[in-house]
Amino acid sequence: SDLGLNGQLRASSVHPKHPVTMGAQIIRHEELRSGNGRLWPSSEFSEFSGFLKTEIAFNPTNILTVFASTAGVDDGARTDRLGQGDIRWYDTDLTVVYLRWSHRPQDSWVREARITAFGEHLNDDIRRHSCSGDITVDGPAREACLDNWNFGVNRYRIYDDTVQAAGLMADVTTRPIMSSIKLTFGAELRHEHVSSSTLFDTNPGGDLVATRGQLSQGSQFGTGALWTLAKADIF
Repeated sequence: SDLGLNGQLRASSVHPKHPVTMGAQIIRHEELRSGNGRLWPSSEFSEFSGFLKTEIAFNPTNILTVFASTAGVDDGARTDRLGQGDIRWYDTDLTVVYLRWSHRPQDSWVREARITAFGEHLNDDIRRHSCSGDITVDGPAREACLDNWNFGVNRYRIYDDTVQAAGLMADVTTRPIMSSIKLTFGAELRHEHVSSSTLFDTNPGGDLVATRGQLSQGSQFGTGALWTLAKADIF
């Protein structure tokens, strides 16, 4: 079990043509407590998230939607290999934004047609330390490793990986066909770019040396998709 703090904020407007909704949340997890009451070292971490959404109605049939959100984990530690002298801390965040135009004709077989442009940014930072001394039991060596003291750590690795994506999606939803069947079909194009680097140091306190990252630096690729979804009311 753990003790923690949770803070949330949410607000929205009541404007009939330009509604706005926003929110944020922060969660702080304190150290885990095992069944015998012992605290698990470096198990505390924080979570955060936030979003903003607004709609602009130009007329009853054309609506523009703007959306942005971010979420992440700060200082999430992996200590399951602490007894082997290996500890890692993770910082991860994901940001998503999109701009969507919706067309809802009044007299047509089309119920709604949408075009969405979107972007994503994913960043993953890992700090990995290898420690010296006997850290299988409580004592100075373990404390030095957990607290990142130079004399307790004999190897640093800092991984920084980023994936950025941008794309375009279009979809159409029909009005009921024969009073029971609804069709949705669409297409999506997406492009991703990867940045990756590693900083390495076997002499704590010295200069970090850049080496090859976990992923191929500068790699990029594109994907495309077509889909159709049919829904039928049986009863």
